[in-house]
This record gives sequence, C-alpha cells and structure tokens, in this order.
Amino acid sequence: MINDVQEAKQKNSPAIPLQTIIVVMVVIGFIISFTLMYFMYQTSKSYGEMRSSTENYTASQAIAANLLAGSDELTVYARGFVVTGDSEQVRLYYDDSNAQYAIKEAIEQVRKYSEDERILSQLDNAMQLRERLMATEDYAMRLKVASMGDDIMKATYY
Repeated sequence: MINDVQEAKQKNSPAIPLQTIIVVMVVIGFIISFTLMYFMYQTSKSYGEMRSSTENYTASQAIAANLLAGSDELTVYARGFVVTGDSEQVRLYYDDSNAQYAIKEAIEQVRKYSEDERILSQLDNAMQLRERLMATEDYAMRLKVASMGDDIMKATYY
C-alpha cells in the first residue's frame, strides 16, 4: 500500500517542475523579443540607407538634366549660327553664362555627391567629350564665318 501511494504521487507529480517551465518560457520570450528588436533595427537602418540612396539618385538625375540642358543650349546656338548665319547666335554661344554656369555647377554637384572613382572617371570622360564638342562647334562657326566673308567678322568675337 505504501508503494501504491508513492507510485501515485510519482504519476501525479510533473516530470519537470512548473517553475522550470516558466523560467524557460520567459527566457524564450526574451530571446524572441531581442531578435525582433534586432530585425526592426536592421530594417530601420536599411530604410534610412535606401532613402538616402533615393535622394542621391534624384539629385543626380536633376544634376544630369542641368548638365545636359547647359550643353544642349550651347549646341543649339552653334547650330543656329551655322545654319542661319545669324551673328546673334555666336554672341549668345560665347556669352551664355547660364549654360556655362549650369555645366560647371552640375560637375561640382556630382563631385560632391559621389566619391566613387568610376563615376568621377566617367564624369571626366564626359567633360573631355564636351570640350571636344565645343572645339568642333567653334571650328564649325569659324568655317561659317570664313564662308560669309568680312561682314560677319565685325559682328562676332573673332
């Protein structure tokens, strides 16, 4: 009978004490909480980086548009003179400080936003191509002046 009572107590008593189960559940809860907080921090950090990259991309797009607009404006003046012979176009070409300023400002802004050597190298290549284009435009305008004779020389900066 004593053995039966002891066997019944052993069958009714849990194998793992209730306090141990509670402690394990609290520890698991803390681990899950810290894991969630870590992932939340990483997500927030990634969002900040993505937002910064997006802002830089948007700024770079605006800079590229300014650079292109300044370059195109000068090309329009050169082409206008070569096609029409209008000496005002030559004056606008050489006096257009807005276009020149837009190009220089765009270059400085790109250098400010990027330290990537590949991008800066491409920017330098683009500027070398722009200088070659300006030399070609200048040469075309000089040829047009030469073909028009001395009358146009008085109205231009040559």
